[in-house]
Amino acid sequence: MKLKFLILSIVFIFLISCVSAAHKQAKIYQSNLETMLGKEKGQVDSMIKEWNFEASDYWDAENPDVDTINNRSVSGFSEDEIQEIFSPKGKYSVWLFIKKVGTDSASTGVIDEYGKSLTKDTGYTVERFTLIRTVFRDGEFVNYKVFPNVSSSRLSGVKVIR
Repeated sequence: MKLKFLILSIVFIFLISCVSAAHKQAKIYQSNLETMLGKEKGQVDSMIKEWNFEASDYWDAENPDVDTINNRSVSGFSEDEIQEIFSPKGKYSVWLFIKKVGTDSASTGVIDEYGKSLTKDTGYTVERFTLIRTVFRDGEFVNYKVFPNVSSSRLSGVKVIR
């Protein structure tokens, strides 16, 4: 039992350190994106691509309504964000960029007091990604959001645009 507790503690500490690193990197992305507000799309895209992100989803709409906004993006907008970002009239372009930042693996099984496996181990693997959502209104960068540690299960159906 002590061995199992030790192994679980080590895995937990490892996962916490990975999450912490992803959040630190996200703060760097956020501070750099903040300086780009008001710039044109090409400048923002090149900076994000320098960070090794790839475009994964986008949509364009003229004066989008709430249903259009909610149905178009994997990284969804809250009701407050919709009011804040999309209330001014204009032509909107929303882009989602993705970058793989790691993989989490774990296995389950039962081990006896001699260290021998009593049941077949089952392995689980989850890929982790950082997402950046950018919003442009009439060609000008007006909003962004960084999602630092998103699991692959949340991203089903997302494809990278080449």
